[in-house]
Amino acid sequence: MTADRLRLIASIAFNVISKSPAVLNIAFILPLIHKSLGTALYGEFLSMLALGSSFTLFFGGINTVSRRHLSAAHGSNNKAEESKIISDAVGCAMIAAILSGIVVAAIASRTASAPALVFAALLPIFAAFTNTFDNLRAAYNEHYITAILQTIAQVIVYVWVIYSGLEPGALLASALTLQLPFIVASVLTFLLLLWKRDHLRVVAAPQRIAATFRSAFYVTLSDGALFAALNASLYGLGALGAVGVAAWYGTLIRVFQTLLSPALLIMLPITSFIAIRWVSWTTIQRTKAWRSVAAISFGYGILVSLLFTIGANPYLTALFPDVPRFSAFHLICLAFFFGTVVCQKVYSQFTYSIAEGKSLAVGIFGSVCMGLLTATIGFLRFEPLNALDFLALATGIPLVLVVVSDLVLGNRHQREKPIASGSRP
Repeated sequence: MTADRLRLIASIAFNVISKSPAVLNIAFILPLIHKSLGTALYGEFLSMLALGSSFTLFFGGINTVSRRHLSAAHGSNNKAEESKIISDAVGCAMIAAILSGIVVAAIASRTASAPALVFAALLPIFAAFTNTFDNLRAAYNEHYITAILQTIAQVIVYVWVIYSGLEPGALLASALTLQLPFIVASVLTFLLLLWKRDHLRVVAAPQRIAATFRSAFYVTLSDGALFAALNASLYGLGALGAVGVAAWYGTLIRVFQTLLSPALLIMLPITSFIAIRWVSWTTIQRTKAWRSVAAISFGYGILVSLLFTIGANPYLTALFPDVPRFSAFHLICLAFFFGTVVCQKVYSQFTYSIAEGKSLAVGIFGSVCMGLLTATIGFLRFEPLNALDFLALATGIPLVLVVVSDLVLGNRHQREKPIASGSRP
């Protein structure tokens, strides 16, 4: 077995292990935060986290493009290019973090009921910046190192919080509990990457910032817009005073992110491995990989939808008795939406690892625009909860059609045309 395959297996195994502390998160940490803050402040807290997360849309494109180019450069053993790509990636991420942070701070300072909530809104942006380091490490098919560090950091922080508890109104501690393990792991994995590879320690000013942003545009347009819409809808509920709906919706989004993460973490080393090998694969091998990923994306999306439909209310009843409950129809709409997002995210993560996927990106962005327009109309004429139904259905149904269309009709040329090793935007 080759070293690349061993690293792939190790990355998948440790990525699965790294998500095991998520059980502590949804079973103990979120209920502890809810108990500490109360339902109203808990709903506002989640909406502020969502505000910050909605402005991380730029990082997805930067990370995806940088990982793709770095994998290609590594596959062709172009060490000088590797160093340049990393400098460009970190420079772009830093610019995105600064600009996003300024906007989020301005919005949060006007709408937050406490200064600590402004910090909570900014923390997801800093976490997204450090997540760039995870993607750079993954380009070398070594995400298992990040996964190990995440597991250790999560266990330490979660066990400490469960043992010590949270004081009433502990906004800062609550925000740090959710984000700090991943920030620490990301910084450590980047330092270890630089320590292991001498040629990456060359400090150089970023030279292709504009080119990287241009290449990242389509990923930002699709995946970034989708998650921005998801988080913006939660922030809107809190800002408009629908804290009960925000607490319900925000808790389910947190659980959804917990279910989405394992799939993305497993796909991260797989897509990096495929990107390294893509140029040398035959058309038959490429087609087989494409169809396999599509089957996985639809299968896991259906599983997530079923889990939410069946398990959401028992989970909320057991651990969040004060959070409001809503009808089965609202839950089914949301479960369907979450399932389609999972399907699209897994499929597009693979597609963007070996191609720009312009048609896929435009289709996803169109689905998001349709959902937001329909949700806005629904909010003006009905209750906030009905607007969520409109958002879920009007975004989810087109998303499924876009993925199916891309699988059947699009990107055929990518299965037949090799990507130049080390190519840049």
